Amino acid sequence: MSILATLLVLAIGSLAGYALARLPIRGKTAIMMILLMISLFPEIAVVSPLYLLMHDLGWIDSYQVLIIPYTAFNLPFAIWIMRNYFLGIPREMEESARVDGASPLRTYWSIILPQALPGIFTAGIFTFTACWTEFLMALTFDNSNSFRTIPVGIALFGSPDVIPYGTIFAASVVAVVPIGILVFVFRRFVVSGLTSGAVKG
Repeated sequence: MSILATLLVLAIGSLAGYALARLPIRGKTAIMMILLMISLFPEIAVVSPLYLLMHDLGWIDSYQVLIIPYTAFNLPFAIWIMRNYFLGIPREMEESARVDGASPLRTYWSIILPQALPGIFTAGIFTFTACWTEFLMALTFDNSNSFRTIPVGIALFGSPDVIPYGTIFAASVVAVVPIGILVFVFRRFVVSGLTSGAVKG
């Protein structure tokens, strides 16, 4: 679920970030402010109506019941990161590709995306970490063991009378390993993506 939500966020967020960085859109500042407010909106405020909606759709205890909300909640922040990185890419590169006859989609895919990899990796790691560690919606929407996420599973270890601290600590370490590996492997991309967005955004 975390991987699928991250891929959706990157696919949609990269297109939206590129559009907000390059296209002459009216009300662009208002759109960015709305995205910022959405990213700061408390999750607990929408859990109850989301549960009713998912229940009516018959999605409780399923994969999509978390993939869709995870995508929606993490998309604004990813758009902010990628839009700031796209702003730092020289327009001359796009203009040269268009002079050579490349279509807008080909220019985006072959010229812009490779240059924006640090920003994309940064948004991807932040999104994956947020999805991997999310607890409230996972606890509320998925009650079946088949769809239970790692944070919820760790929280439900033991019983009211016995708390297996050793098992909980061991499971917590194992749960953190994938995130640690991602950050270690792509640390240069993360630093580059964050500093570029901070300086040129």
